[in-house]
Amino acid sequence: MNSNKVLNTSFLSGSHFTFSVKDLPDLQFNIQSCNLPGVSSEPVVAPVSTGYLKSAGDHLFYDDFEISFINDESLNAWSSVYKWKRALSPDNLLGENSNQYKQYIEEYGSVYREATLFVLTNSLNVNIVVNFFNIFPISLEGLQFS
Repeated sequence: MNSNKVLNTSFLSGSHFTFSVKDLPDLQFNIQSCNLPGVSSEPVVAPVSTGYLKSAGDHLFYDDFEISFINDESLNAWSSVYKWKRALSPDNLLGENSNQYKQYIEEYGSVYREATLFVLTNSLNVNIVVNFFNIFPISLEGLQFS
C-alpha cells in the first residue's frame, strides 16, 4: 500500500462560502469575498556565545479579517456597518454622542459581534466552520458612484 496517495482530490473553491454576522442580517447574503486571516509570530532572539539564537515565538499575531460586500439600493448593509462603527468611536463613548452608544447597546447588547464563516464543498455542503468572536469593524470604505 502506497502511503503517499492523495485521499481527497476535490480542491477548495474560493467561491463556495457563506458568512454571517450575528445581529447583522443585511450582510449575510451580500458578501462577495472574505479572507481567513494569516497567523504569524516573531521569533524570540537570545544571545549566545557565538552570536544570537532564534527560537519559536511565544505570541501569535493575526492579520485583519476583511470582507467585501455588495450594497442594496437602500444601503442597508453599509448603514449597518456604519452604525456599528459609530457606536465604537470615542466621541460616542464619551461626550455629546454618548446617547447613540447607549441606544446601540440597548438595541444590540454589545458593540462586539460573533460571526461565522462556512466553507462549502464543491457539492455546496458545509465542510468547515470558522467562528469569530468579539469582532468589530476597524474601517468602512467609501462608496464610489460613477
